[in-house]
Amino acid sequence: MSDLEREFASLASRVLHLETQQIAIKKYVADIEFRLDVLAEKFNTISSAKLPANLQNELDALKADFAKIIHYLKNSGDGRQSLANGGDLGFLEGVKVEEEQILRQFNNRVEGYLNQNIIEGEFPQESGKVAERIEEIREENQEQFVICEEFLKKYKEGKRNFKGINLAGVNLSGKNLTINQECNLSKANLSGANLININLVNQNLTQANLTNCYLSKAHLQMIKLEGGILENADLYQANLCLAQLAYANFKRANLREVNLMQADMRSAKLSQADLLKANLQEAILISANLSEAELSEAKLIRATLNNANLSKARLIAADLTSANLRNANLSGANLTRADLRGNGVDLYGANLENAILEGTLYDSEARFPINFDPVKAGAYLIAPNANLEKAILCGVNLDRANLTTANLHGANLSKASFKNANLTNANLTNANLEGANLEGANLTDANLAGANLMGAKLHCPDTEGIYKRSLPGAFNIRVNPAILKNAKLTGAIMPDGTKHE
Repeated sequence: MSDLEREFASLASRVLHLETQQIAIKKYVADIEFRLDVLAEKFNTISSAKLPANLQNELDALKADFAKIIHYLKNSGDGRQSLANGGDLGFLEGVKVEEEQILRQFNNRVEGYLNQNIIEGEFPQESGKVAERIEEIREENQEQFVICEEFLKKYKEGKRNFKGINLAGVNLSGKNLTINQECNLSKANLSGANLININLVNQNLTQANLTNCYLSKAHLQMIKLEGGILENADLYQANLCLAQLAYANFKRANLREVNLMQADMRSAKLSQADLLKANLQEAILISANLSEAELSEAKLIRATLNNANLSKARLIAADLTSANLRNANLSGANLTRADLRGNGVDLYGANLENAILEGTLYDSEARFPINFDPVKAGAYLIAPNANLEKAILCGVNLDRANLTTANLHGANLSKASFKNANLTNANLTNANLEGANLEGANLTDANLAGANLMGAKLHCPDTEGIYKRSLPGAFNIRVNPAILKNAKLTGAIMPDGTKHE
C-alpha cells in the first residue's frame, strides 16, 4: 500500500470514528436533558417553604452549563476545538478531555443531585419513575451491546436467517454482512442503530424498521428494502444504486448526495426528504410521494416520475433531462433553472399550478400540459431561432446546444458553457460572455458587436495573434483573454464591429 493510500485509509478511519462518536454524544445529550427535566420537575412540585435557598441556584447553574455544552457542540469549528480543551466551562477546570467524557462528567453531576436526599418531603411517584428510567437507560445500553455481540457471533458461525430480529440501537458501523450468502434481515428492528459505512450489498431487509438509523456512507447497492421504514434516517452519501425500495418510507430522511441510480422507488414515501445533489438517474419513482422534498441540483436524468407527487418540492437547478413527468403533481414546485431538455421530457397532464419555472431550460421536444405556456412562466426555449434577448443564463450548461439564428442580444451568459455549440448567425450583440467557455463553438456569421468576452475561453493555437486581430474591442479584455480553439468565426462580427475573415 502506498503512502497516499495509507493516508486515505487513515483519514477514512478518523472520519468514521468522529461520526460514531457524534452518535454517542447525541445519546448522552438526550439522557442529560431527561435528567435535567426530572430535576426541574422535582423542584417545581415542592413548596417554596420546603425548597432550600441554594437548590434553585444549583438547578439554574446546571441548565446554564448544559446550554454551554450544547453551544460548543454545535459551534466548535471542527467538532473539537473548544470542548476538547474544556472551553470556558468552569466546572471542567480546563481539563483536556473528549466530548464524551465532558458529557459523562456532567451526567454524573446531574445524577449526583438526583441521588441526594436534600429535599424534604415524599415524592414516591416521581422518585420511583426517575430511578426506574435511569436504570432502564443503563440496561438498554448494556442490552444493546450484548445483542450486537450475540448477533455478530451467530453471523460469524454461519447463521444467515435473522428475520424479525430486534437490533434497535446497536452499533454495526463498518461491518460487512455480505459474506458467503444473503443475510435475511426482513422485518428486523434496526431503529436508531449505528450502521455508518456498513456493507449490506444485495441483502434482504424487506419491511425492516430503520427509523432514525445512521446509514451515512453505507454500501446498500441492490439491497431489498421494499416496504422498509426509514423515517428521519441519515443516509448521507449512501450508495443505493439498483436498490429495491418500492413502498419504502423515507419521510424527512437525509438523502443528500446519495446514489439512487436505477433504484426502484415506485410508490415510495419521500415527503420532506432531503435529496440535495442526489443521483436519481434512471430511477423509477412512479407514484412516489416527493411533496416538499429538497431536490435541488439532483440528477433526475431519464427518471420515471409519472403520477409522482412533487407538490411544493424544490427542484432548483435539477437535471430532468429526458425525464418522464406525465401526470405528475408539480403544483407549487420550484423548478428555477431546472433542465427539461433532451429526448422529449414529458409533462403532459402534469399539474403545474403555481409552479416556478424562472430560468428553466426546455427544448422544442419537451411536452407540456395543454394550454400551458412555458415562456410566460419564465422558462427559456433552447432551440434554433429562439428569442433569448436579455435572458439570464449565467453558469448554464449549453454544450452542443443548437442556437442557430437565436437572438441573444444583451443576454447574461457569463460563465456559461457553449462547448461545441452551434451559434451560427446568432445575435450576440452586447451579450455578457465574461468567463464563458466557447471551446469548439461554431460562431460562423454570429454578431458579437459590443459583447463582453473578458476571460472567455475560445481556444486557438494562435491565441495571441487571434486576440490582437479579432478581439480588440472586447470589453475589459485582459492580456490572457479569449482563447479561441476550434471556434469557427468566419463572417462573425467581432466586438469592435469588424467582420472576421
